[in-house]
Amino acid sequence: MTRDPLRVARLGFGCANLSRSMSASEALTLLERALDCGISHFDTARMYGSGAAEAMLGQLARRRRAEMTIVSKAGIAARGPAERALGKAVGLLPGLHDPGPFRFGLFAPQQVRRSVETSLRELQTDRLDALLLHEAAPADITDELKSLLADLKQQGKIGRIGIATSPEHSAALASLHPELCEIVQIVAPPAGAPLPKSELLIVHSVLGARLSQFVARMRGDPALARRYASEVGADGADPEAAARLFLSYEMARNRGGVVLCSSMRARHIEQNAALLTAPTNAEQHVAFERFMSALEAKRAGWPEFRRSGM
Repeated sequence: MTRDPLRVARLGFGCANLSRSMSASEALTLLERALDCGISHFDTARMYGSGAAEAMLGQLARRRRAEMTIVSKAGIAARGPAERALGKAVGLLPGLHDPGPFRFGLFAPQQVRRSVETSLRELQTDRLDALLLHEAAPADITDELKSLLADLKQQGKIGRIGIATSPEHSAALASLHPELCEIVQIVAPPAGAPLPKSELLIVHSVLGARLSQFVARMRGDPALARRYASEVGADGADPEAAARLFLSYEMARNRGGVVLCSSMRARHIEQNAALLTAPTNAEQHVAFERFMSALEAKRAGWPEFRRSGM
Protein backbone atom coordinates (compact mmCIF):
# COMPACT_ATOMS: atom_id res chain seq x y z
CA MET A 1 0.00 0.00 0.00
CA THR A 2 1.29 3.46 -0.88
CA ARG A 3 2.22 5.58 2.12
CA ASP A 4 0.01 8.65 2.50
CA PRO A 5 2.17 11.41 4.01
CA LEU A 6 -0.86 13.47 4.94
CA ARG A 7 -2.13 10.60 7.06
CA VAL A 8 1.01 10.11 9.12
CA ALA A 9 1.57 13.79 9.97
CA ARG A 10 0.14 14.95 13.29
CA LEU A 11 1.94 18.27 13.60
CA GLY A 12 2.59 20.62 10.72
CA PHE A 13 4.78 23.69 10.38
CA GLY A 14 3.02 26.84 9.18
CA CYS A 15 5.16 29.03 6.93
CA ALA A 16 3.03 32.19 7.06
CA ASN A 17 5.57 34.16 9.08
CA LEU A 18 8.69 33.23 7.13
CA SER A 19 10.82 36.16 5.94
CA ARG A 20 9.16 38.78 8.12
CA SER A 21 12.23 39.22 10.27
CA MET A 22 14.79 36.70 9.07
CA SER A 23 17.13 36.02 6.20
CA ALA A 24 16.71 33.15 3.76
CA SER A 25 19.52 31.24 5.46
CA GLU A 26 17.93 31.71 8.89
CA ALA A 27 14.60 30.49 7.53
CA LEU A 28 16.25 27.42 6.01
CA THR A 29 17.92 26.59 9.33
CA LEU A 30 14.56 26.86 11.10
CA LEU A 31 12.74 24.72 8.54
CA GLU A 32 15.44 22.09 8.62
CA ARG A 33 15.28 21.98 12.40
CA ALA A 34 11.55 21.31 12.22
CA LEU A 35 12.11 18.46 9.77
CA ASP A 36 14.93 17.01 11.86
CA CYS A 37 12.59 17.03 14.88
CA GLY A 38 9.97 14.99 13.04
CA ILE A 39 7.67 17.75 11.77
CA SER A 40 7.39 16.77 8.11
CA HIS A 41 4.17 18.55 7.07
CA PHE A 42 4.77 22.07 5.73
CA ASP A 43 1.89 24.45 5.07
CA THR A 44 2.59 27.36 2.74
CA ALA A 45 0.88 29.63 0.20
CA ARG A 46 1.73 32.02 -2.60
CA MET A 47 1.06 35.01 -0.33
CA TYR A 48 3.18 33.90 2.63
CA GLY A 49 6.27 35.92 3.39
CA SER A 50 5.04 38.53 0.90
CA GLY A 51 5.52 35.90 -1.79
CA ALA A 52 8.94 34.66 -0.60
CA ALA A 53 8.03 31.78 1.73
CA GLU A 54 7.72 29.14 -0.98
CA ALA A 55 11.20 29.88 -2.29
CA MET A 56 12.59 29.53 1.23
CA LEU A 57 10.85 26.20 1.69
CA GLY A 58 12.06 25.18 -1.76
CA GLN A 59 15.66 25.38 -0.57
CA LEU A 60 14.87 22.58 1.86
CA ALA A 61 12.75 20.62 -0.62
CA ARG A 62 15.59 20.69 -3.13
CA ARG A 63 17.58 18.38 -0.86
CA ARG A 64 15.00 16.58 1.26
CA ARG A 65 11.74 16.49 -0.70
CA ALA A 66 11.15 12.78 -0.11
CA GLU A 67 10.91 13.41 3.64
CA MET A 68 8.39 16.23 3.32
CA THR A 69 4.69 16.77 2.82
CA ILE A 70 4.10 20.10 1.08
CA VAL A 71 0.69 21.74 1.03
CA SER A 72 0.24 25.05 -0.76
CA LYS A 73 -2.69 27.23 -1.73
CA ALA A 74 -4.12 29.22 -4.61
CA GLY A 75 -6.50 32.16 -4.60
CA ILE A 76 -4.49 34.92 -2.89
CA ALA A 77 -1.32 36.52 -4.20
CA ALA A 78 1.10 39.05 -2.75
CA ARG A 79 1.33 42.29 -4.68
CA GLY A 80 4.74 43.12 -6.09
CA PRO A 81 6.81 46.06 -4.74
CA ALA A 82 5.71 48.42 -7.52
CA GLU A 83 2.07 47.49 -7.10
CA ARG A 84 2.29 47.98 -3.32
CA ALA A 85 3.94 51.37 -3.74
CA LEU A 86 1.21 52.43 -6.17
CA GLY A 87 -1.46 51.25 -3.76
CA LYS A 88 0.00 53.32 -0.95
CA ALA A 89 0.12 56.37 -3.21
CA VAL A 90 -3.49 55.85 -4.24
CA GLY A 91 -4.46 55.60 -0.58
CA LEU A 92 -3.26 59.15 -0.03
CA LEU A 93 -5.81 60.52 -2.51
CA PRO A 94 -9.16 61.80 -1.20
CA GLY A 95 -11.88 59.16 -1.31
CA LEU A 96 -9.54 56.33 -2.35
CA HIS A 97 -8.09 53.49 -0.33
CA ASP A 98 -4.92 51.45 -0.39
CA PRO A 99 -6.00 47.97 -1.61
CA GLY A 100 -3.46 46.36 0.73
CA PRO A 101 -0.55 43.98 0.14
CA PHE A 102 -2.61 41.06 -1.20
CA ARG A 103 -5.01 40.31 -4.04
CA PHE A 104 -7.89 38.01 -3.12
CA GLY A 105 -10.37 35.93 -5.11
CA LEU A 106 -7.95 34.73 -7.80
CA PHE A 107 -9.88 31.60 -8.80
CA ALA A 108 -10.16 31.99 -12.57
CA PRO A 109 -8.73 28.79 -14.12
CA GLN A 110 -5.78 30.58 -15.70
CA GLN A 111 -4.99 32.28 -12.38
CA VAL A 112 -5.03 28.99 -10.47
CA ARG A 113 -2.92 27.24 -13.10
CA ARG A 114 -0.39 30.06 -13.01
CA SER A 115 -0.35 29.96 -9.21
CA VAL A 116 0.30 26.21 -9.15
CA GLU A 117 3.06 26.43 -11.76
CA THR A 118 4.71 29.24 -9.79
CA SER A 119 4.45 27.25 -6.56
CA LEU A 120 6.05 24.20 -8.16
CA ARG A 121 8.90 26.30 -9.49
CA GLU A 122 9.50 28.15 -6.21
CA LEU A 123 9.26 24.97 -4.16
CA GLN A 124 11.61 23.13 -6.53
CA THR A 125 9.28 20.16 -6.83
CA ASP A 126 7.13 18.61 -9.54
CA ARG A 127 4.17 17.89 -7.26
CA LEU A 128 2.20 19.43 -4.42
CA ASP A 129 0.93 16.85 -1.97
CA ALA A 130 -2.20 18.98 -1.69
CA LEU A 131 -3.57 22.22 -3.09
CA LEU A 132 -6.03 24.22 -0.99
CA LEU A 133 -8.35 26.91 -2.33
CA HIS A 134 -7.39 29.91 -0.20
CA GLU A 135 -10.36 31.81 1.29
CA ALA A 136 -12.70 30.43 -1.35
CA ALA A 137 -16.43 31.10 -1.22
CA PRO A 138 -19.15 29.08 -2.96
CA ALA A 139 -19.47 31.81 -5.60
CA ASP A 140 -15.82 31.28 -6.57
CA ILE A 141 -16.39 27.70 -7.70
CA THR A 142 -17.09 27.18 -11.40
CA ASP A 143 -17.22 24.13 -13.64
CA GLU A 144 -14.12 25.46 -15.40
CA LEU A 145 -12.22 25.63 -12.11
CA LYS A 146 -13.25 22.10 -11.17
CA SER A 147 -12.17 20.86 -14.59
CA LEU A 148 -8.76 22.51 -14.21
CA LEU A 149 -8.23 21.01 -10.76
CA ALA A 150 -9.12 17.56 -12.09
CA ASP A 151 -6.61 18.05 -14.93
CA LEU A 152 -3.85 19.14 -12.53
CA LYS A 153 -4.56 16.10 -10.38
CA GLN A 154 -4.51 13.75 -13.37
CA GLN A 155 -1.21 15.27 -14.51
CA GLY A 156 0.28 14.51 -11.10
CA LYS A 157 0.98 18.16 -10.30
CA ILE A 158 -1.26 18.09 -7.24
CA GLY A 159 -2.29 15.27 -4.93
CA ARG A 160 -5.35 16.07 -2.88
CA ILE A 161 -7.66 19.04 -3.33
CA GLY A 162 -9.02 20.96 -0.37
CA ILE A 163 -10.19 24.27 1.02
CA ALA A 164 -8.72 26.73 3.51
CA THR A 165 -11.45 29.22 4.27
CA SER A 166 -13.92 30.38 6.92
CA PRO A 167 -15.99 27.84 8.87
CA GLU A 168 -19.17 29.14 7.21
CA HIS A 169 -17.80 28.81 3.69
CA SER A 170 -16.22 25.46 4.57
CA ALA A 171 -19.61 24.03 5.51
CA ALA A 172 -21.24 25.40 2.37
CA LEU A 173 -18.47 24.14 0.09
CA ALA A 174 -18.48 20.69 1.69
CA SER A 175 -22.20 20.46 0.97
CA LEU A 176 -22.10 21.87 -2.57
CA HIS A 177 -18.74 20.63 -3.83
CA PRO A 178 -17.58 17.65 -1.73
CA GLU A 179 -15.08 16.61 -4.40
CA LEU A 180 -13.12 19.79 -3.65
CA CYS A 181 -13.06 19.11 0.09
CA GLU A 182 -10.79 16.11 0.49
CA ILE A 183 -9.03 18.38 3.00
CA VAL A 184 -10.65 21.08 5.13
CA GLN A 185 -8.34 23.57 6.86
CA ILE A 186 -9.84 25.94 9.42
CA VAL A 187 -8.98 27.90 12.52
CA ALA A 188 -9.17 25.55 15.52
CA PRO A 189 -12.65 25.82 17.09
CA PRO A 190 -12.86 26.65 20.80
CA ALA A 191 -12.23 23.78 23.21
CA GLY A 192 -15.30 21.60 23.48
CA ALA A 193 -16.84 22.85 20.24
CA PRO A 194 -17.55 20.16 17.63
CA LEU A 195 -15.07 19.65 14.82
CA PRO A 196 -16.40 19.63 11.27
CA LYS A 197 -16.55 16.28 9.54
CA SER A 198 -13.85 15.91 6.94
CA GLU A 199 -11.79 13.20 5.30
CA LEU A 200 -8.77 15.10 6.60
CA LEU A 201 -9.09 18.08 8.94
CA ILE A 202 -6.21 20.53 9.42
CA VAL A 203 -6.50 23.18 12.15
CA HIS A 204 -4.39 26.24 12.81
CA SER A 205 -4.15 29.25 15.17
CA VAL A 206 -4.03 26.98 18.21
CA LEU A 207 -1.40 29.25 19.77
CA GLY A 208 -0.57 32.83 18.73
CA ALA A 209 -3.10 35.42 19.84
CA ARG A 210 -5.25 32.77 21.50
CA LEU A 211 -2.39 31.64 23.73
CA SER A 212 -1.11 35.12 24.58
CA GLN A 213 -4.59 36.30 25.56
CA PHE A 214 -5.09 33.23 27.75
CA VAL A 215 -1.75 33.70 29.54
CA ALA A 216 -2.47 37.41 30.04
CA ARG A 217 -5.80 36.56 31.63
CA MET A 218 -4.21 33.98 33.94
CA ARG A 219 -1.56 36.48 35.03
CA GLY A 220 -4.15 39.19 35.56
CA ASP A 221 -6.52 37.04 37.61
CA PRO A 222 -4.62 35.06 40.29
CA ALA A 223 -7.80 33.41 41.58
CA LEU A 224 -8.64 32.12 38.11
CA ALA A 225 -5.05 30.93 37.64
CA ARG A 226 -5.22 29.01 40.93
CA ARG A 227 -8.47 27.39 39.85
CA TYR A 228 -6.90 26.41 36.52
CA ALA A 229 -3.91 24.89 38.34
CA SER A 230 -6.21 22.99 40.70
CA GLU A 231 -8.65 21.71 38.08
CA VAL A 232 -6.32 21.17 35.12
CA GLY A 233 -3.03 20.50 36.89
CA ALA A 234 -0.98 22.99 34.88
CA ASP A 235 0.43 26.51 35.18
CA GLY A 236 -1.68 28.79 33.00
CA ALA A 237 0.62 31.76 33.61
CA ASP A 238 3.59 29.94 32.06
CA PRO A 239 3.45 30.43 28.26
CA GLU A 240 5.46 27.31 27.48
CA ALA A 241 3.41 25.06 29.76
CA ALA A 242 0.19 26.52 28.40
CA ALA A 243 1.37 26.07 24.80
CA ARG A 244 2.16 22.40 25.40
CA LEU A 245 -1.31 21.74 26.75
CA PHE A 246 -3.05 23.75 24.04
CA LEU A 247 -1.22 21.74 21.37
CA SER A 248 -1.48 18.32 23.00
CA TYR A 249 -5.22 18.81 23.54
CA GLU A 250 -5.72 19.79 19.91
CA MET A 251 -3.67 16.84 18.67
CA ALA A 252 -5.78 14.47 20.77
CA ARG A 253 -9.05 16.09 19.71
CA ASN A 254 -8.19 16.14 16.01
CA ARG A 255 -7.03 12.55 15.96
CA GLY A 256 -6.23 11.48 12.41
CA GLY A 257 -5.86 15.11 11.33
CA VAL A 258 -3.06 17.68 11.37
CA VAL A 259 -2.44 20.51 13.83
CA LEU A 260 -0.41 23.40 12.45
CA CYS A 261 1.98 25.36 14.63
CA SER A 262 4.75 27.80 13.91
CA SER A 263 7.57 29.52 15.70
CA MET A 264 10.59 31.55 14.76
CA ARG A 265 12.55 30.01 17.64
CA ALA A 266 14.22 26.62 17.30
CA ARG A 267 13.69 25.86 21.00
CA HIS A 268 9.93 26.24 20.67
CA ILE A 269 9.91 24.03 17.58
CA GLU A 270 11.77 21.35 19.52
CA GLN A 271 9.30 21.61 22.41
CA ASN A 272 6.35 21.31 20.05
CA ALA A 273 7.88 18.34 18.24
CA ALA A 274 8.44 16.55 21.56
CA LEU A 275 4.65 16.18 21.79
CA LEU A 276 4.80 13.74 18.88
CA THR A 277 6.23 11.10 21.19
CA ALA A 278 4.80 12.27 24.53
CA PRO A 279 2.14 10.12 26.24
CA THR A 280 -1.43 11.39 26.02
CA ASN A 281 -3.00 12.57 29.28
CA ALA A 282 -6.66 12.02 28.52
CA GLU A 283 -7.80 12.94 32.03
CA GLN A 284 -6.02 16.29 31.85
CA HIS A 285 -7.47 16.98 28.41
CA VAL A 286 -10.99 16.41 29.76
CA ALA A 287 -10.32 18.85 32.61
CA PHE A 288 -8.78 21.36 30.19
CA GLU A 289 -11.79 21.17 27.88
CA ARG A 290 -14.20 21.63 30.77
CA PHE A 291 -12.31 24.66 32.08
CA MET A 292 -11.92 26.28 28.66
CA SER A 293 -15.55 25.65 27.75
CA ALA A 294 -16.60 27.46 30.91
CA LEU A 295 -14.39 30.41 29.99
CA GLU A 296 -15.91 30.50 26.51
CA ALA A 297 -19.41 30.43 27.97
CA LYS A 298 -18.51 33.50 30.02
CA ARG A 299 -17.43 35.31 26.85
CA ALA A 300 -13.73 35.24 27.67
CA GLY A 301 -13.11 37.19 24.51
CA TRP A 302 -10.99 34.92 22.35
CA PRO A 303 -9.73 36.58 19.18
CA GLU A 304 -12.12 36.15 16.27
CA PHE A 305 -10.72 35.03 12.92
CA ARG A 306 -12.71 36.14 9.91
CA ARG A 307 -10.52 34.08 7.67
CA SER A 308 -9.45 30.57 8.52
CA GLY A 309 -7.01 29.41 5.88
CA MET A 310 -4.34 32.01 6.45
